[in-house]
Amino acid sequence: MASAHIATERFVDIAQRVTANDHFGARAIWEPLQQLVPKLFQEANPMPIKHCLWRQGLVASPECRLPLSSVSVELGGILDRLLGDLA
Repeated sequence: MASAHIATERFVDIAQRVTANDHFGARAIWEPLQQLVPKLFQEANPMPIKHCLWRQGLVASPECRLPLSSVSVELGGILDRLLGDLA
């Protein structure tokens, strides 16, 4: 699950809560991720994910080898806002 690289600890917490039968707790953690995950696949994978990893300081650059380049300015702004909502 590529999207788990963006908020790994949240996905782990969701899995632990589901295993513990705490579905309401898992749902509460999932809520802010629910809008982000589809956006990670709105443009060619892995560009949106790499953009987020770059914004989080986990990779040095959002660039990828050709033919991929970068996410659109519009999607980049949306991803930045959604990442901010996770903080």
